[in-house]
Amino acid sequence: MRDTVYDVPSPPQADPTEPDHAEYFVRIERLADGATKVSDYCASEFYWSDGNGACDCSRAHVFGDLDHPCSDTKYRIIEWIVKATP
Repeated sequence: MRDTVYDVPSPPQADPTEPDHAEYFVRIERLADGATKVSDYCASEFYWSDGNGACDCSRAHVFGDLDHPCSDTKYRIIEWIVKATP
């Protein structure tokens, strides 16, 4: 996981019987100024830790920056929020 370099906590398990199906909102920190925001969409742990959501260009979207270059040192996940099930 890219975020392990920042000592980010592991996501909680939404349902221990189906760990691969858990989806998460995440609280992301912009390291330049310490600002934080919660994503307005949820996705799998893989998406946020190793997929497209692990790239700064995707995490910047949470802050409204649609033209951020690809990197992995400008943002980090500071909280995993399990999607509530109805």
